[in-house]
Amino acid sequence: MTAAEGAPGAQTGPEDWGQLTVMVVRDRSPVGWHLLREKELTDQLREQQLVAAFRESSGRPDLAPLRLAVRQDGAVAVADADGQVQPGPQVPEVISALAKAWNTIILVDDRVAIGPAG
Repeated sequence: MTAAEGAPGAQTGPEDWGQLTVMVVRDRSPVGWHLLREKELTDQLREQQLVAAFRESSGRPDLAPLRLAVRQDGAVAVADADGQVQPGPQVPEVISALAKAWNTIILVDDRVAIGPAG
């Protein structure tokens, strides 16, 4: 099932979604002693109803790779109360909100880092 272009609240099918992988800096303390725990990370994703997953880290315990389901127009996938996937807020808004909620930095690519202040 594919949504009509621009229809607010319309359901979308899996073919409409791609993925964006960002890196969450797990060390949010100035002296490197408090790493974000997996439960802290997943609780926030669940609270915002984001369609997302953490990948296993590639030997970097200080980074948590996060995959977000996104559309080509930059909308991040959210699940409604019935579990249906819907277009949600735009990527910059979601990344900024997560950085603020976790009080850490999220690396979007080699040039962009978003911190708690947005």
